[in-house]
Amino acid sequence: MHDPQDVSRATEALLDALANGGFEYALIGGIAVVVNGHNRYTIDVDALVWDLDVRLEELLELLKQRDIEPIAPEQSTLARQQRLVHLIWKDRTYVDVMLGFLPLERDILDHAKAMDLRDGVHAMVASPEDLVIMKLTASREKDITDVIALKELYPDLDRHRIRTIVSEYAEALERPDITENLDRWFP
Repeated sequence: MHDPQDVSRATEALLDALANGGFEYALIGGIAVVVNGHNRYTIDVDALVWDLDVRLEELLELLKQRDIEPIAPEQSTLARQQRLVHLIWKDRTYVDVMLGFLPLERDILDHAKAMDLRDGVHAMVASPEDLVIMKLTASREKDITDVIALKELYPDLDRHRIRTIVSEYAEALERPDITENLDRWFP
């Protein structure tokens, strides 16, 4: 079983590297859902970081200094193709960093809010609305559970924006399951 303290320490190591390098970022994924108020367990850390096409090697070095390393040597090369680098903190906790470049990702960073993770630890965190968009686009079972929780916690989400963006992704990805989930949870 994963230790929640390891997730906290891995998050803090990631945040320290991002701050040290002056990177623009937002926590996303399960950790962001938790920080936004949904009490659930997560085993990894996810972040969206801007400007990594130019600064990826710099970030990787800062992360290495904090015991966060790629899970495989080819991750640096794959990251630019897949727009994601898979890392691990002290061989215990996975850390995924998305290389932001899409307009939606720019919006996510622009909408991110500074939030307290705990005393003395602050982070930029994706907004509930942007998390719903990302979670509906992924449409895995755990993502839909997060969508339901966020919808209950934040009843005033911008439904029009969510529907517009998620519909566009569903069409582009040719994923009718995304449209079905969208229609079910945001009719």
